[in-house]
Amino acid sequence: MEALIKKEIVYILNINSEDVLERFPCEEGLGVIDFTGELNINLEKGIAFKSFLPEEYKKAWNQLKRWVSSESFNEVIIMGGLDFFPSELVFDWLFDHKSKKGFPKMIFSGKKILPPMEKIASTIF
Repeated sequence: MEALIKKEIVYILNINSEDVLERFPCEEGLGVIDFTGELNINLEKGIAFKSFLPEEYKKAWNQLKRWVSSESFNEVIIMGGLDFFPSELVFDWLFDHKSKKGFPKMIFSGKKILPPMEKIASTIF
């Protein structure tokens, strides 16, 4: 059961950061990439946080791939990122990598659902 939960990809049609962090608490092994600029996270042991402006989406995308490939995180939350990442790039990469060893639970939030996300998300709120 652990492997199924860990590889889950969740999409939330909401960018309210408090709702997202409350719904998916993670005490360690949490990486957060924020495009909303409104997160206030208490950085505890095992929690990594990076904030990016929309025009820095390439840097953020590379950061996300590094975190996912490192096998260091149990969960990675991307706040508002899919509104800026090139969707075909993201969905193809996630689809190709989500079955690999160490793939973390991924939580995305955004304002709209894109058709490819319907194919790879295990849960959409």
